[in-house]
Amino acid sequence: MAWYKAGTISVVNGSPNIVGSGTDFLTGKVQIGSALTTVDNAVYEILTVNSSTSITLASNYEGSSVSSAVYDIIPTQSLVAELVSEVTELIADFTAIRQNVGLVTDGTEAAPSIGFINDLDNGLYRVSADSWALVAGASTVASIGTTGLVVPNVFTSTLATGAAPFVVASTTKVSNLNVDLLDGESGAFYLDWGNIASKPSLLSLFRRLSGPEL
Repeated sequence: MAWYKAGTISVVNGSPNIVGSGTDFLTGKVQIGSALTTVDNAVYEILTVNSSTSITLASNYEGSSVSSAVYDIIPTQSLVAELVSEVTELIADFTAIRQNVGLVTDGTEAAPSIGFINDLDNGLYRVSADSWALVAGASTVASIGTTGLVVPNVFTSTLATGAAPFVVASTTKVSNLNVDLLDGESGAFYLDWGNIASKPSLLSLFRRLSGPEL
């Protein structure tokens, strides 16, 4: 990078403040850590770049006070060191993001953490440890945890006739299960003796109920 020397500067003995005239220190050509040399031929480190016409040195100017002095600002290896430091920090930040990719906050029922830009009260949120819920219109429609699936509202299946809407492997009795049909027939069907297939005769049934002495 070329040395920067546009315009002139004013320096005051015993002061770190440099005031420029016709300068543009903010162009990017003047960086913190660059070296400044002027009429006293000493080299000073630039501590801050304050504006287009103002910089501050890391130490006080030791030469004679001069107005409209020529100067040179010299790039140093500090730029490389800063670049290496910033790249290292960027890599570390990216690594942390990559390791946590897909992770979100818990969210709430009213504001799920996984949702939609145009429908913010629909999505998923964490209820508690090992439990999360599906939300629609800021209301839980299903929650999933280690104990299974809980549906607080009506369960509706739109599967066409010919296929079972759900399959149950367990033979354990289900309490409070209210069904309308048994083998496709209502309860009234089984109250009519004529509807019972492969039924015994009434005499045979009476003998079974009465005992062998008949």
